[in-house]
Amino acid sequence: MMMRSPLVRICCAFAAAIAMAACFGDPAGPTEFPSGSMRFSYVRIDTGGVPLADSVAFAAEGPVTLDSYFSGTYAFGLLSTTFTDSQAVRVYGQQAQETEGVYDGMLLFIASPAVGTVTCAVTSSPLTCPFAATFRVGASEDVLASDPTILVTARSGSVTITSVDDGRVKGTFRLQMRGTVDGQADALVRVSGGSFDVPLTSSDSLTVGG
Repeated sequence: MMMRSPLVRICCAFAAAIAMAACFGDPAGPTEFPSGSMRFSYVRIDTGGVPLADSVAFAAEGPVTLDSYFSGTYAFGLLSTTFTDSQAVRVYGQQAQETEGVYDGMLLFIASPAVGTVTCAVTSSPLTCPFAATFRVGASEDVLASDPTILVTARSGSVTITSVDDGRVKGTFRLQMRGTVDGQADALVRVSGGSFDVPLTSSDSLTVGG
């Protein structure tokens, strides 16, 4: 059984926050966020960057609800305060598979909500990289029951925020990721043509009675 990465645990906490808001928030308030979207292509590559298979398209579009969190297709963002009292953005896109309760998901963590581009090189320290990402394929709503067929984290790449206004954040990204693919450790996955356009909710609103 693989250990869950810190970003996977962040995603689980994200789900708990949404559930709490839906269960304990204002009864007259909305039970779902506005619709968002995230799209990209991914392919496994060798150490020289040569594709080892055909590219696969990822497309997540729709609103997240409490009912759809573990089985739906949607994308949304969260503006939160870090332990250093600075603001950060989390963008999550999920694509449901045909098998009920099985999904693919990409979580981007961007250290600043400012418009602009942030990059990381292979040699960068994870502690100084201004973004992070986790991508899972074939994950289950019962995270202890089975392992995803792909579980990789960002190794290098760039994320660009193109706009933050009207309660939405938009941007693009490209990543080289490393992790486990079909049981093989230290595999490489390239993510290209990434884009997101998601509703941006403050973590302050995801509180009991908020």
